[in-house]
Amino acid sequence: MTEPAEVAAAWEKFCGELRAFGEELCALAPVQDATHHAEALQFVTRTLRAGLDFRLDNYDPRHPRLIWWDRACAGAAPSAPNVDNSYVIAKIDGRETYRLTVPLDTIDELNLSIHGRYYGQPDSGPAGVWGNVTLHELKHNGREVQVILSAKPQDRENWLEIGEEARFLFLRLYYFDWSKGRPPALELTCLSANEPAPNSIPPENLIGGLADTMAWLRSHILYEQQMAIGSFLKRSKGERNAYYAADYGGVAPPAYRYGNVEFELGPDEALVMEFKPPNARYWCVQWHRMPWGDSADFFNHITSINHRQGHVDSDGLVRIVVSAKDPGVQNWIDTEGRRTGLMFTRWFWADAPAVPTCQVVSLSDVRSLLPGDTPNFGSQARAEQMAVRRRHLQLRY
Repeated sequence: MTEPAEVAAAWEKFCGELRAFGEELCALAPVQDATHHAEALQFVTRTLRAGLDFRLDNYDPRHPRLIWWDRACAGAAPSAPNVDNSYVIAKIDGRETYRLTVPLDTIDELNLSIHGRYYGQPDSGPAGVWGNVTLHELKHNGREVQVILSAKPQDRENWLEIGEEARFLFLRLYYFDWSKGRPPALELTCLSANEPAPNSIPPENLIGGLADTMAWLRSHILYEQQMAIGSFLKRSKGERNAYYAADYGGVAPPAYRYGNVEFELGPDEALVMEFKPPNARYWCVQWHRMPWGDSADFFNHITSINHRQGHVDSDGLVRIVVSAKDPGVQNWIDTEGRRTGLMFTRWFWADAPAVPTCQVVSLSDVRSLLPGDTPNFGSQARAEQMAVRRRHLQLRY
């Protein structure tokens, strides 16, 4: 039987390690001032919320609970999170049988994958991945889709065979049209579980959950920041404002291609990205803050543009203006006044990725790079654009 002193010791250890890790991250901040320390610690607390939610409230894979990961951490995780989708996760046991139900009326696409280890924690289990299926690959009635997950064969529609070592469900839900998109009412049921769920968390699960959360927090932040974000920065070799071609990074579904630009802009400068839209079910351009790769402030700034939101010019090209000040065009991405950031392009389910050209100009010269018939986008249009985004994001976060 677990003693109260063991629970108290686990809590004391957790708090001490969290304090030390916060100090470590502050030391890694690029500029040693109060703002950078505050952002580093905010990033830790946001990521920590998701870790605690997953490990303390979702400890029993026979009675699984779906965790809206990006909601729990306010867009801090996973690394370089895509604002066009929700990330939903759950603990599972590959020896059990599960049914996942996803209503379809408010989403545009999904990707379902099952993993043998936890995201961002490479030492947490075997590296097996099963599925990576999309809505296009599943049979459904147009209203909802059901998927059965098990290692044992099932004579059911949409059976996804997984390994007995599977332990982590990872569901991406995509919203292309933010005017209608909202989180669906998901359901995950363990069909093979017969015993009732426990009334509260067992002490040993609390002790193990705190230890696992701290191990994951350190691994996720340091490993992802160094490996995932660092891999994109290495491609640029220190060059700023230049596009580096999209590639499969090995950490996402095979149909995903990521490109990047590390921008550096003055207060009156703009980066103009120009490309022919790829033949793809989905594309977007979004930027992330440095050095953690977390989301910029998407509630109060336009930090992304996808294929449903962007304006295509009369010559068939898309031109996106990245700047601190509003250039008066629809395809504006707001840098929040920050000098640097990491721009991601996502070309998903595409015949071939687009290859944008990039040019830094004075903000006053932006219009000279656009076709003459590119429409003006005034303050009223911008307010309406922001209202659509805020309504959608309020439902998700």
